[in-house]
Amino acid sequence: CFGALGTRLVVLQIFEGASYDRLASNQRERAVPFPARRGAIFDRSGNPLAISVDLQTIYADPALVEDAAAEARVLARVLGRSPLKLETLLRGDPSWSRFEYIARRVSPRLSRAVEALDLPGIYMKPEPKRFYPNGALGAQVLGFVGSEGSGLEGIEAQYEDLLKGRAGRMTLEQDPSGRPLPQADLAWRRPDPGRSLYLTIDKDIQFQTELFLEAACRRYHSDSGNAVVMDPHSGDVLAMASWPSFDPNHFERATEASYRNRATTDVFEPGSSYKIVTASAALEEGVVTPRTRFTVPDEFAYEDRVFHDSHYHATERMSVSEIIEQSSNVGTIKVGLELGSRRLDRYVRKFGFGSPTGLGFPGESRGLVLDLDEWSGTTGATVPIGQGVAVTTVQ
Repeated sequence: CFGALGTRLVVLQIFEGASYDRLASNQRERAVPFPARRGAIFDRSGNPLAISVDLQTIYADPALVEDAAAEARVLARVLGRSPLKLETLLRGDPSWSRFEYIARRVSPRLSRAVEALDLPGIYMKPEPKRFYPNGALGAQVLGFVGSEGSGLEGIEAQYEDLLKGRAGRMTLEQDPSGRPLPQADLAWRRPDPGRSLYLTIDKDIQFQTELFLEAACRRYHSDSGNAVVMDPHSGDVLAMASWPSFDPNHFERATEASYRNRATTDVFEPGSSYKIVTASAALEEGVVTPRTRFTVPDEFAYEDRVFHDSHYHATERMSVSEIIEQSSNVGTIKVGLELGSRRLDRYVRKFGFGSPTGLGFPGESRGLVLDLDEWSGTTGATVPIGQGVAVTTVQ
C-alpha cells in the first residue's frame, strides 16, 4: 500500500505536476480587462467629430447568483428584456462560466437603477462607447466602431492602430467564491489611451456640402452622389460628402451601400474636365503654345467613329486657349493626336490617374486606365476628351 501511494505521489508531483499546477492557477486566477480610451477625431479647427464616453456595462458571475429566476424577473423590469433569456445568462454554468454580459454600455439612468437593486452576482464595469456628436456629418469619412471597440469603416478603420490604444489588465487570485486572496500576487498593467487625429475637414464646409449635395440628388432624382471640396494650393480636403448617408451612432440601421465613401471608391468617365490633362501635356512637351491654331470643324471622323462638338458651328480656326475655353471635342482630339498616344499615356499616369491618390482610404479605387498596348483604334481620340478612362472624384 505504501509502495502504491509513493508511486502515485511521484506520478502526481513529478510527471503530472505541471498540468495540475496550470489547472490550479486557472481555478484561482482571474484576469480583469480595462479597455483603453479610444483617441478622438477632430476637424481642422479642433471641433470634435468622434469621441469616446464611458458608460456602464452590466455583467453577471453565475457562481455568485443566489436565485437566477427571481433576479432575472427584477432585471427584466428595469432593462425591458425577456426574463427567460436573462435567467439563462444568470444560470450559466458555475463550473466554468464566471462572466456573462447582461447589458453593454447602458445609459446612466439604467446603470443607477440596476445598482440600486444590489443583486448578488450582478456587477458593473465602465466601458467606453464611441459617440459622434454631429450625427451623420462626415459619416462615410469617419466610419464607425463595432461593439468590441474596433474601427470597421472609414478613418476609424484606417487608423485603428493609432486610435485604439492598448487595453489594461489586472490579474489577481481568488477563492472559490470569487473573493480576492489578500496575500496573493497582483499584476496590474495600466491602459494606454489611443492617440487623437486632426483631419483637414472643415466642419462648417462639410455641413454645407452635404446640404447642397442632398438637395441636388433629390432635385435630379439621383440614386447617389458625392462631392469634394479641396484647397488647390495645399491639396487639403476641406469636405468629402456622399449621399445617401447614415448616422454612425446607429450604423446597424443603415445599409452597407450607404457606408461607402463614393468620392474614393466609385469611378466614372470624367469627360470634358479631363481635357486640361491633354492641353497641359501638349504645352509641357512644347508641341503647342496657348496661341497655336487648329482648323476645327463641328465634327471629325476618326477610325470608325465620328466625334462632334457640343453644338453646331462653322469650321473655324481656334487657338489652344479657345479650344479649352469652349471645351471643343474636335479641337482637343486634334491637340491629342499632335501630342501622340505614347506621350499622352505618360502624362495621364504622371498626373496620378490609374494609381491611388495617397489618402490610403479603405477601399480606395485606382481608377481605370488602359495600358498603352491595349489601346484600340479610337482610343487615341477618346482619351484626350476624357472617355475610355475612369477616375474617382478625388483623382
